[in-house]
Amino acid sequence: MPIKNLTLTCVNHPDHTLTRTDGLGALSMVSKNEDGSTTALPRNGMPVVFFYCELCGYVEMYAEHRTAIAMLETAGPPANP
Repeated sequence: MPIKNLTLTCVNHPDHTLTRTDGLGALSMVSKNEDGSTTALPRNGMPVVFFYCELCGYVEMYAEHRTAIAMLETAGPPANP
């Protein structure tokens, strides 16, 4: 969903603000082997921040970098673990 007025909203519930999860997740890079199989490369990847809708479970993620984190801090309180 596009970020509007520094707020993330659910695609299914446009009037509902998404909640940010605590901590970070990660997207791991994957390499393709000669036999066509793949191998996950956990040392290579990108840290991400997850947001979700408490009504339907819709999830969005964004690359974690300082500008994005500061901008998205207003997108609901972090969830309790």
